[in-house]
Amino acid sequence: MELASGTLTINKYVTDGSNANQEFEFQLSSADPSTQILGGQDFVKAYLSDGDSESFNLMAGEYNLKEILPAGWFLDSIDIAGDLDAGS
Repeated sequence: MELASGTLTINKYVTDGSNANQEFEFQLSSADPSTQILGGQDFVKAYLSDGDSESFNLMAGEYNLKEILPAGWFLDSIDIAGDLDAGS
């Protein structure tokens, strides 16, 4: 995704009777190796349970965001909203 600028917020919602207490790992990294995030790190992680959220203040640029699921779980949907660059 290409972020125009500002804050990226990840909101985690578990559906269909799943174990809401199960934490899921999200990993955010820059698509451009010359762009570092959050104090010079190459990537950051967030561990979120149902209803949790995590926000990151980011410079404009391209970012990769992935959810790392435990065995037996699957990603149902992703919704992206906010100040994204056109074409993202």
